[in-house]
Amino acid sequence: MVARETLMKVRREFFSILFSLLIFGLALAPVVGRAQQTSNPPDDIPPGVSFTVRLKDGKTQFYQGELITVEMLFSSKVPDQYQLYGGTYDRSGRFEADTFRVDPANGVTDPTAEYFHTSIFGFMSGGLSPGPITLQEKPYIIERDINELVRFDQPGHYRLSVTNSRIGKIVWHGRSKTVESLPATSNTIAFDVVPADPNWQKSKIQEAARVIKDKPRDARSACRTLRFMNAPEAEAAMIRLYSSGCEGEFLLGVVGSPRRAAIIEAMETQIAAPEYPVTVNFIHTLASLAFMREDASPLTTYPTNDPEKRKLWQAEAQKRREQFQEIVTRYTQQAAATVSRKNRPARAIALNTLLELESSTWPQQRTAANNAVLDQISSSLPELFLDLPPEQQYSLLSSHWKRLASPTMLPVLRQLAQKPPAPAMGSTLEDRFKDLRSLALKRLYQLAPDEGRTIILSEIARRFRRINTDVLEILPDVELPEVDELLAANIENNPPDRAFDIIVDNSRLIARYASANSLARVKAAASDRIGKMACDPQSSLLAYFLRVDPDYGATAVEQALNARGQDDTGCYRMAFNQVGRQFMSPGLEEIAIQHLDDSNREVAVQAITLLGQRGSAAAEKPLWNRLERWHTEWQARAEEAQPQMENGIAAGEPARFEFELVGALVKGTAWTLDADQLKRIEQLCLTPTARLEVQSAVRFLDDHRIQIVLSPSDDPPLHISIGGYQASSISSLKEKLSSMPKGTHFTCDCEAEDANSAMRLFQELKSFLTVHGMTLDKSEK
Repeated sequence: MVARETLMKVRREFFSILFSLLIFGLALAPVVGRAQQTSNPPDDIPPGVSFTVRLKDGKTQFYQGELITVEMLFSSKVPDQYQLYGGTYDRSGRFEADTFRVDPANGVTDPTAEYFHTSIFGFMSGGLSPGPITLQEKPYIIERDINELVRFDQPGHYRLSVTNSRIGKIVWHGRSKTVESLPATSNTIAFDVVPADPNWQKSKIQEAARVIKDKPRDARSACRTLRFMNAPEAEAAMIRLYSSGCEGEFLLGVVGSPRRAAIIEAMETQIAAPEYPVTVNFIHTLASLAFMREDASPLTTYPTNDPEKRKLWQAEAQKRREQFQEIVTRYTQQAAATVSRKNRPARAIALNTLLELESSTWPQQRTAANNAVLDQISSSLPELFLDLPPEQQYSLLSSHWKRLASPTMLPVLRQLAQKPPAPAMGSTLEDRFKDLRSLALKRLYQLAPDEGRTIILSEIARRFRRINTDVLEILPDVELPEVDELLAANIENNPPDRAFDIIVDNSRLIARYASANSLARVKAAASDRIGKMACDPQSSLLAYFLRVDPDYGATAVEQALNARGQDDTGCYRMAFNQVGRQFMSPGLEEIAIQHLDDSNREVAVQAITLLGQRGSAAAEKPLWNRLERWHTEWQARAEEAQPQMENGIAAGEPARFEFELVGALVKGTAWTLDADQLKRIEQLCLTPTARLEVQSAVRFLDDHRIQIVLSPSDDPPLHISIGGYQASSISSLKEKLSSMPKGTHFTCDCEAEDANSAMRLFQELKSFLTVHGMTLDKSEK
């Protein structure tokens, strides 16, 4: 069953993600301890391994509120035996891989512990980190700002050591590998914290505020300066600049402040301030502070093994969630009551905030009053739309388009398509504003197709692209003479050595629209470059050749697949996937079948995937034959085919080949296997991962539930499935359905913000299935 959160995550911003997952038992990271000052490695570190800490730049005295960065150095004199986790970031804003032990503990506070560990809400954890790092003799350095978990409320002389389990010992079990985590404690370092100098503090706050205001995209360090300063002036600056893009850091700054009552009062005052932009994140932060003030007592630990206590715990958690939502509603109503008194920019942002907050209620739960408010907000936004920041303009055009779509938006869309807001900081934002211009043109085309078509054709004729190609490709025409004319004019009016560059720059439009009239020009410019050019333009040109001249296209695809020399670009590894996404044909299917036994297993896997996802019913038999050959080839040495396990994750070849081959058969788009066929495939499997794939298909064999989550805009659905099959589009879903036996009965569960869209799609699928001798009803849910 697809979770409703799938659609909610598309609509909501930082806080909606932050509050979306409920987790239990988050462990505290203590900041106190009694480590001794020493330069010797602690006893818990394995021989030959070193874990030490030092203060960055050798600094040993800090003001209260000043950033304190430690460097953790990891090394090993034993080669290839120890591994290191190098992460430094967690989406929640609280990274607990390291425990900072500070002595003395008096006057030391963990600023965000209460927020994270007494909240009823879970937090989206995880984040980008480098892959496993094999320790070497040269130290690997990880930097951490201890201010994230430690605030010094009193000046003094302090000692610090760090405990973590970042080091792991690599242990081999035959061909499989595990990594045993090793807790380790560093040496102890000493430093002094002194009262903040008023002039230093004032200067740092002013400088940070200036950077945030003038260069918001490069302001993370400045955001953290204000977050950690622990001064009323810094908190006033955070409130003043809350909508600047620092919301994540500022949230943790204000909830970690010892002056939360004053912050609540100041933020409540800003709701009615005429010039203040009240954002969704502002409302949620204020509600979080108010909730902590009204009910700061922590929930008990989740009673995992006691069903009755679990029910009580869940009831209490739900009660608190409802209490929090009541606070959000209270502040939302205050914002709505004062929106008319704000100036244009602040009013525009406030209306966007109200739309986001009101839309977060599921359609089934909205009252007539809710819908009336949404209609009123939506009708007010076009007049103020251009006063919004570009990021919010983009969000509205993508996530709330169905509510905004009306002729009153046409003047706005025309202006955005012709001249979007200028980037505030030079060329670094060029792509963002290109995206906004492109989305505006797409919406204009949806509202006024003739006008939009004219603009799209004029954009296609430009030598330098201002519009994303995926928008230029939306016209229904199979071919466009304008593209042929564009290529002819550009090639003929430039030096011969420019022809190839022109072809590459327009490769996707050539694949989409060019006719056979352009074939000679494209061949002359590109034929001798196949295998030498970048993968994206090459795949587009191959798709074009297959479309307008199938025989030559097949030759060109084979040329690309055989370009495997050192001087070639290596695109043969992904040719089937990239070409097939743009144009699938019987010729490409036949080539894929011929490469099922390719000596390069990566190419063979690509061929398998293409046939499973995009092949016709005729591709099923060759895949069966390949599985039979695979079984015969490896049966006598099945042990060699087993997957290597690394910390519980299957990896390595040739197990992946069998897994992909079995997956293509059991999840093929153009065919549906019965129980006997699935049993036969399971008998042919040599690896447990492939057998699990078959067993999963068996479980879904009689599952005829169609599940769809529609995008809140007119864009493709977010999720489409039938049983265990994941479809990439409604058309691929229909292809899959048409392969099923006549007389099959399906149910449909379509989640959408717009009930009319869900009903239209249901009727479309019902009509399709009726024609194919099948039936469809709505899900009872």
